[in-house]
Amino acid sequence: DTYVSDMSVPGAKNTVIYRFHSTRDTTASWQATLYKGEDFKEAAKIYKNTFRYVSKAHFTKSGYTISFAGFMEDPNESLRFTSSVLKADSGNNAYKKYVAEVEIVNSFTGWEVHLNLHNKKDDRDKY
Repeated sequence: DTYVSDMSVPGAKNTVIYRFHSTRDTTASWQATLYKGEDFKEAAKIYKNTFRYVSKAHFTKSGYTISFAGFMEDPNESLRFTSSVLKADSGNNAYKKYVAEVEIVNSFTGWEVHLNLHNKKDDRDKY
């Protein structure tokens, strides 16, 4: 299922919530589209700035401060997709697999930059 989200970030073109209903994945994710166009240099700039903003952000939720840390993968015009994952650091087990993922995607209509917030499961996790 896809829902329009009321929550947004500065510069977002649109925000959506995805709810998954497979037998292996019943999670949800939030996504903001921050750029949609044909200019790779502009898309790369927004991708890098978004990564920096998220890595400097701090949120307080239920008495816990949540911050994000990770390594930025440099975007490359010859690749169709580049993604950088920032893991949440809060001291709260509820957020131990929570990530902010910044991605730049080359689609048929040009470049898109997204910010995704979701739990990241790995192969060892039971669904």
